[in-house]
Amino acid sequence: MSQLRSGATSDDAGISQGGLMRRGLPLLLVALTLTAMSPDGATGQQPPILSGPLAKLDIKPAQIEARATPKGTLTVAMHFALDPGWLDPLEHSYAVTMQMYDYLVHDAMIKPMPHAWVSYGLAEHAEMAADFRRAAFRLRPGLKFHDGQPLTTADVKWTYENFKGAYAKVFQDKLEHVQVIDDRTIVFHFKEPFIDFMDLYNGGVSGIGWIVPRHYYEKVGRDGFKARPIGAGPYRLVSQQAGAQMVFEAFDGYWRRTPATRTIVVKGIRDPATRMAGLQTGELDLAFGMTGKLLPRLMSDRTLRWDPNFTGPWWLMFPGYSEPGSPFRDKRVRQAVSLAINRPFLVKQETQDISKPWGNWISPENRDALQGQDAPVPEYNVEKAKQLMTQAGFPDGFEVEYLPFPPYFDMGERILTDLRAIGIRGKLQSLEGPAFRAKIGQGRKGVPGHRTIVQNIDPRAGGSKSRATRQVDPADRARRALFRAALRELVCPRHRSARAAGGQGGRQILGHAERALSVAVGGVGGQGRSLRGLMKRYVLVRALYSVVTLWLLVTIIFGLVRLTGDPVAMKAEAGADPAYVAQLRHSWGLDQPLHRQYLGFVSRLLRGDFGHSFEKSLPVRDIYFERLPNSLKLGFAAFLFSLALGVPFGMLSALKVNSWWDSAGKMVALLGLSMPGFFVGLVLIIIFGIQLGWLPVLGKGPSAVVLGEPSTWITFWFRDWAHLVMPAFALGWYFSGAMLRITRSGMLDVLGSDYIKLVRLKGVPESVVVAKHALKNSLIPVLTFAGLNLLVMVNVAIVIEVIFNWPGVGQLLYDALSNRDFPMVQGVVLMSGLMIVLLNFTIDVLYGYVDPRIRLSR
Repeated sequence: MSQLRSGATSDDAGISQGGLMRRGLPLLLVALTLTAMSPDGATGQQPPILSGPLAKLDIKPAQIEARATPKGTLTVAMHFALDPGWLDPLEHSYAVTMQMYDYLVHDAMIKPMPHAWVSYGLAEHAEMAADFRRAAFRLRPGLKFHDGQPLTTADVKWTYENFKGAYAKVFQDKLEHVQVIDDRTIVFHFKEPFIDFMDLYNGGVSGIGWIVPRHYYEKVGRDGFKARPIGAGPYRLVSQQAGAQMVFEAFDGYWRRTPATRTIVVKGIRDPATRMAGLQTGELDLAFGMTGKLLPRLMSDRTLRWDPNFTGPWWLMFPGYSEPGSPFRDKRVRQAVSLAINRPFLVKQETQDISKPWGNWISPENRDALQGQDAPVPEYNVEKAKQLMTQAGFPDGFEVEYLPFPPYFDMGERILTDLRAIGIRGKLQSLEGPAFRAKIGQGRKGVPGHRTIVQNIDPRAGGSKSRATRQVDPADRARRALFRAALRELVCPRHRSARAAGGQGGRQILGHAERALSVAVGGVGGQGRSLRGLMKRYVLVRALYSVVTLWLLVTIIFGLVRLTGDPVAMKAEAGADPAYVAQLRHSWGLDQPLHRQYLGFVSRLLRGDFGHSFEKSLPVRDIYFERLPNSLKLGFAAFLFSLALGVPFGMLSALKVNSWWDSAGKMVALLGLSMPGFFVGLVLIIIFGIQLGWLPVLGKGPSAVVLGEPSTWITFWFRDWAHLVMPAFALGWYFSGAMLRITRSGMLDVLGSDYIKLVRLKGVPESVVVAKHALKNSLIPVLTFAGLNLLVMVNVAIVIEVIFNWPGVGQLLYDALSNRDFPMVQGVVLMSGLMIVLLNFTIDVLYGYVDPRIRLSR
């Protein structure tokens, strides 16, 4: 049913709007605040705002429930990284996932709700002139933002005029002016009939109807608002860690009612096995995207419940099918493909017969979708499909490229198996989600050729990606209520060795040698350069090398990230408004020539500015230094573990060479080097997280570093240690094996040296020989290796951080690479490179200071 009916005609002919209203994942959070509700009586009899004939609007009254006390915490895991940009309606994208956060933090003038396609929100009354050139709204009385400031029509006007998201050009081109009658009444005047206005202004379609506070936005700015937004919605943001976690708390002043759940914690967990482990350990209450191989295991677990969420049909696309040379141009080939697909078998394998075959590529949640007899499920008939292929001139079939929607590669293989029965042979391309979206977003440029099949899904939140919830104790009423609501939607040792071996005589010999070296150097060129002068020159040369290395790193990473493709194609879906795409490209600086982008990038770096993240819409520097303490905590813990295991076992193996101690040490080193960290991590999760339940498997806990408060640095390191045990062990396991082998090798070399033999001949106790003479010298290569390992653990522990959902620098880099977030990739790589260059420079300087031979040779 259409939202608008013309009031100027006698037959009230409906005007179709093309099915713009959708329901899906955003309504899950709405359901948390609505159970048994009463209609909004304020919209009954309203005095008119506009003069003249009016169009009839099909906008349902809001349903308001009596206020209650919010209780409990709901922890939700999403199957993608979280974007702080979703918290800013002014930059609303085409991604409907963003609406989940619209419904949480903000409120719209009109919006979809569970009881209606379109219902009143902040507005209690709306009007549209019969000529569609004026639209008017009246706000509810007493509306407030989270900071207690009143929401007025001045905020509505400012939001409209400053909107930069999807459909922004349409709204701006159509607008003549905005008339603010009073604090509660506003009228939009258009240059020409704007028939689609009510549909497009609906909060379910665009972001322009979600009202933001003008006073706060102008005060904190674009970046400040995304980091700490406030709105007029049922929840206010308490804290967030960009890309990893957001914490929301119920807003007691929400006009509709106080939400039932006190706190909602949303986590971005990309790995399905990690989400599954979180459900099983009770760290998660709700998780999305639990289909495929994990589904049978999930359904067999009696403590978990699976909710199908039928909102996203699958379909196959044939890019360029209408062009000459494409076999899919013949309708009979496309029909044969449909007949060859065994849909019941796919339903059985992918969703254990819970989902249902559907005869329309448009979701049944769309109000204009054909359903039932109008969209029958296609039959499965291989023989008929072969006949059609023969009639079309392809009796032996043909080769195709097959692009499945990631990560549903198993489903793609099953479809290819069905197509081989009629001769269509395909090669499956396994692409990451961002690469897939970029290809599809570029249209024929991204998918050239005429023999490609694309397996796609309705790109809306929820879709066929089902959600799973954790069962709760029936006796716990508060927990049961939450569950129902959730379902609803180094120093060189050479000098010391000489002194130890020769006593006072050794010191005298060393002194003569240094003086002779100084004289010899002074005679070169007649300049009489001293060792101090050589040291200065050496430091300057090493510093120059470091600068050149950083410049090369800057240039290489700038070029490499741009070879991965166009990030705009991933942000804007296929068929997006060209004006929105151009505005997005301009805001990211990608409309400039490559050399200007490079010069701008370098000039910003010199000012300490790494740019803004494309994905997270915040300064890269702020996000990086927010994540860095978490990586330092994990890296130091893994570093200490590798030292504690590798050094003692390495020493013991060297002291007890060829004994069973030595054999045990070699075995530990072999296991450490041969067992990858992700395997060790998964084993730990299964044993200590799921089966025994001793340790949590997700994240780092609530500990955080607050800038400007030094005391948090102390509490940060010692809080939530239980979350640290398994990821630190998994990360440090490999390095402990390498540390053991290097310690053993260095110890054996030192123990076999002449000066150690001399010390033993003097009758020095063996414990003193080992602790005082051998250990110090043998640790030199160990410490150098350990320092480099620490940097690696801090900066590139990508796999471990993803498996344990640890919000560190490694996970940040993984998300940035997956989404072609150029500034974030550049910032993380450059900061890691800077650390390595500084460490190498420091080591080189120390080596040159303690060993004059290095200064002379370089």
